[in-house]
Amino acid sequence: MSGRPALIRSRDDEKNGKPLTKESFGNAFKDACRAAGIFNRSAHGCRKIAATRAAEAGATVAELNALFRLERNVDGLALHRGR
Repeated sequence: MSGRPALIRSRDDEKNGKPLTKESFGNAFKDACRAAGIFNRSAHGCRKIAATRAAEAGATVAELNALFRLERNVDGLALHRGR
């Protein structure tokens, strides 16, 4: 991995797809869940459970911050302590 953020491109423009905003990605995720018959789920919820599971598996605060691009070191610390 290069250390640069990964970009998810929209399908609207296959050749010149633009990066999705976090809101657009969240909406597309929710639409896909509904189409699959899955309700009350969000991209944010999936990210949160993934971060929690990583912390429970022993990820360090630095690893949590790097993997999940947590905005504050406190977020990684809280996950690491199991809160």
